[in-house]
Amino acid sequence: MTFSTLLPLADGWETLALVRDALRRGRRSAQIEGMPVAAKGWVLARLREETTPSAAGGGPPMLLVLTYTEEQALRLAADLRDFLPEAAAPAVRVLPSSLPLLLDDEESGRDVGRAGRRLAVLTALANHEPVTALVAPITALLQKTPPPAAVKNRRVTISVGDTLNLEVIAARLTAFGYSREDQVNLPGSFARRGDILDVFPSDAETPVRIDLFGDDVETIRLFDRETQMSAGKIESITLVAAHEVAYTRETMAKASESARKLLARRLAEMAKKQAAQGVEDSIVRERVERLRESAEGDITRLSQAAYFAGIERYLPLLHPDAGCALDYLPTDGGEILVVLDEPAQMKSHTEREIEVVTKNLEGRAERGEILPVTDPICESFEEAILAAAKDRPTLFLSLLARSLGFLQPAADFHASGAAPAESFAGKPAALADAIVTYVKNRARVVIVSAQAPRVRTLLQDRGIHEVPLGLLAASASNQGGVTLVDGVLRAGFRLPDARLIVFTDTEIFGSAQDKLKGRKREFRDGMRITSLLDLKEGDYVVHIHHGIGMYRGLTKMTVQGVEKEYLLIQYDGGDKLYVPVDQVDRVQKYIGSEGGTPSVNKLGGQEWAKTTAKAKRQVKEMAGE
Repeated sequence: MTFSTLLPLADGWETLALVRDALRRGRRSAQIEGMPVAAKGWVLARLREETTPSAAGGGPPMLLVLTYTEEQALRLAADLRDFLPEAAAPAVRVLPSSLPLLLDDEESGRDVGRAGRRLAVLTALANHEPVTALVAPITALLQKTPPPAAVKNRRVTISVGDTLNLEVIAARLTAFGYSREDQVNLPGSFARRGDILDVFPSDAETPVRIDLFGDDVETIRLFDRETQMSAGKIESITLVAAHEVAYTRETMAKASESARKLLARRLAEMAKKQAAQGVEDSIVRERVERLRESAEGDITRLSQAAYFAGIERYLPLLHPDAGCALDYLPTDGGEILVVLDEPAQMKSHTEREIEVVTKNLEGRAERGEILPVTDPICESFEEAILAAAKDRPTLFLSLLARSLGFLQPAADFHASGAAPAESFAGKPAALADAIVTYVKNRARVVIVSAQAPRVRTLLQDRGIHEVPLGLLAASASNQGGVTLVDGVLRAGFRLPDARLIVFTDTEIFGSAQDKLKGRKREFRDGMRITSLLDLKEGDYVVHIHHGIGMYRGLTKMTVQGVEKEYLLIQYDGGDKLYVPVDQVDRVQKYIGSEGGTPSVNKLGGQEWAKTTAKAKRQVKEMAGE
């Protein structure tokens, strides 16, 4: 079910009409200031339905929605699916960033799943599949990506009734970066037992079991990886690659040769540079040997076309023609409406995130842990935004009017008085009074609730009568009223100049069903930090060597004449630990098994050492079993 029936409520809203006209005409860009987050999906869905290209003809344009974080991208995509017509809603795609993979030396299901979800979207775009809206955090658009031709054919679809050669499909999955296991447990793995092929798709949360009768696919079943019990039949499954980078006969040899030359140069540079900095000879030798061992292993795997954790760092060697996700946008003449959600935040988040990842990689290279590839990890923010907006209608959504400088909207509009809907949790009388006041002032009140009968009773008990949605939405109507819609929305909003108030269960009862798809956590105690924006003061963090402490913010210190930024972590007893930002990979955000408050460790104490030792023993016992 979608709430596309609410879109006509925008008819007659002068601000949106002016924005639409600005996007259609020669100026081709506009900004709406003050738009609450909950209203953005509704506004964008209505604009898409109304903005039919006049020159190219055809249907509504594709939306390219760029925002500042993946969390915001998921929320905007969920809201778009809620408000778009049912035929268009499933084709709303979220493109995640895979920058965290650059920091990995140990592959996890979480990371393969992120890469798989990204590849599924890129592959769909490369194969010109219909996409209603592409929603992405800005770093997902900017990060270096293989060209569409390298991604286009890296998927395979298996359907019931197909004739399948298991040896061929196993070889193909291996070429896609899947690992062959005795039993699938993480995304990006497969296992074969007789005429049964188990595959955990890289972009999925659930593995599938493909059962053959001879060479014919008899059934395809979802199954629980822990209990191995079937979770239902499906007719087909599409398997996308597990890694963005891809091997070819040519790139294998070239990449390994380039990496070997890079290693030789780097070893000489390290010895010379660190000696000049006064680093002790023993430390230099240790770092040089560490790098030699690490890089030689990578070079061997590159020469053998074997996938490994951290292979994404070698993307410039495997794909010298790499670009970014902009290269995947349709070029068939169809219109694309570009949406820049909070562009000032996009810029600051991008700068900080790229800086943190870059410093992390530089720090690890300095310590000899990885071989640095000097190509930039992302395209220029300014150049990419200008390229995205060039010759395309572009809409800026900003809570506050903050300029990007290099790109300005041609027309600026303000959603006067717009705000999130006020909360009346546990106060039905106050809610009823507010509704009466809104209606008297000719506002149209829409209540979206999964508990519609309960809300209807509340309204009737206070003498509030419902108005049919169609009458409320009629552009000619200048009357207020209230209507009740059965369903779930995440949050409500107020748009006074559109005479529209939307309430949801969040405002009425204080809770709402979270419509963003949550993913099972592979690690219960920690979540890797890829941006310092992931942390706020007071968060609990886990340092790999010192255990659980409380994050107290960033601080600058000068050590040996060099000023650096440090994460300040406070431990039991008031002890403080200063962690250089280029070593943020040694710190994880504490999550916990039940989200409870953890016990803070004592810096230098034995508690954390005992905890890690116990975990190692348990892992060894599990491996033995």
